[in-house]
Amino acid sequence: MTDFLERHTRRRSRKISEHEYRKQIREERLQRRREIERYVAGLVMEESLQIKVHPDPETFVLWMRECRRAEMYEAGRLLYEKGPICLTVLTEHQQVSIGEDYMVCMRILARKKAQETANDE
Repeated sequence: MTDFLERHTRRRSRKISEHEYRKQIREERLQRRREIERYVAGLVMEESLQIKVHPDPETFVLWMRECRRAEMYEAGRLLYEKGPICLTVLTEHQQVSIGEDYMVCMRILARKKAQETANDE
């Protein structure tokens, strides 16, 4: 909710058009996806010790949500399973949100795997 309010007030305070606002949000989401892909690539290559900047808990929650929205299900699975975030530092709401996003990613990955297996036979 605070994210929505922040974006809404930011947009209203600058008096930008709806088109410019949507373009700005699109660019932010694209930048976030690039950051996720870069971080997950480091996790896959098991260079997590070399990754100096780990996402903070709020960013981790945002990244998990973005993985689900952007259909980056494998990245969401890797973030959850190999990411350095300890779930106990998150609020209960954040834990539930991350759990739901992870379950969605796993369910869709399982469905895709089942479809590939059915197509191979």
